[in-house]
Amino acid sequence: MDIKWEYRYFVYTTFEPHSTWVTLAGHESYTAALARQFFWENFKEQILTELDQRQNEGWEILDEVVPTALQIRQSVQIETGIEPADVVLWIITLGVALLLQLLAGNRSRQYVVYEPVEFRVEMRHVIEP
Repeated sequence: MDIKWEYRYFVYTTFEPHSTWVTLAGHESYTAALARQFFWENFKEQILTELDQRQNEGWEILDEVVPTALQIRQSVQIETGIEPADVVLWIITLGVALLLQLLAGNRSRQYVVYEPVEFRVEMRHVIEP
């Protein structure tokens, strides 16, 4: 007698509204991993609770339950203008930071914003004959 399986993905998308992780632009592969770990730590308990419910219903998890199963969305925001932090930096460095910013022509900041999209793992359970 062959065992027949039903396969289905467990998908968790119930993240708090406006859950974001923001950093200055640069090294996106490294910051994406940090953002994913941040979201995993914040939502791990809720995800594992729902997975436990599915397992109690007879479902078996086929994939590893790890932070990399969490999909994130990345966007870039550009801000221009003078921030209070700029003024403080200029004062602390006695104008050297201002001079460097003017020479570099760097008057804007790029922020990378990460948001959680979904957590997905494959599951299966036996189909009763």
